[in-house]
Amino acid sequence: HTMAIVMRGTALLANINLDFQRRILDYFEENDIFCNRILPIPEGTSYYLYAGSKCTLALLDGREIMKGEKDWVISLQEQLLTHYGKRSLMHIDILSQRTLRNKLLSFFEYCSKQGGSLSFTLPMSFSELADYLAADRSAMMREIGKMKEEKLLQSEGRTITLKK
Repeated sequence: HTMAIVMRGTALLANINLDFQRRILDYFEENDIFCNRILPIPEGTSYYLYAGSKCTLALLDGREIMKGEKDWVISLQEQLLTHYGKRSLMHIDILSQRTLRNKLLSFFEYCSKQGGSLSFTLPMSFSELADYLAADRSAMMREIGKMKEEKLLQSEGRTITLKK
């Protein structure tokens, strides 16, 4: 019944597949709210949350929140479900891209739109991004290198700038 708000930093939701490989299922940044009852995780699946960067969470007792004004609680639930539905569809859209380049470009475009700028900082490390994209890290880094050579983007550390 615990809900959490990310006060600062990034928290990552992950699990381990049958080959003992980590998969990043979702990530939460500052002001994101999450709780296990809302997350689209299949029943019986084990997952864990860890800090992707130095992170502070505010923990709330969901049962206390549910005691609030009925209309407010329903509105909060609807907003959370809508938010997670959109995030899940976005992740599915990224993963369904046929090439690694298109997965990267889709994710970078999403990050760019979220920040309202062609320049943004990745919300996770490159290793975690590879796990989020279900890609091999070295292949992903080679593709980013090719994209830089082709002047599609610039990068410095985790800061990416898209070239239009």
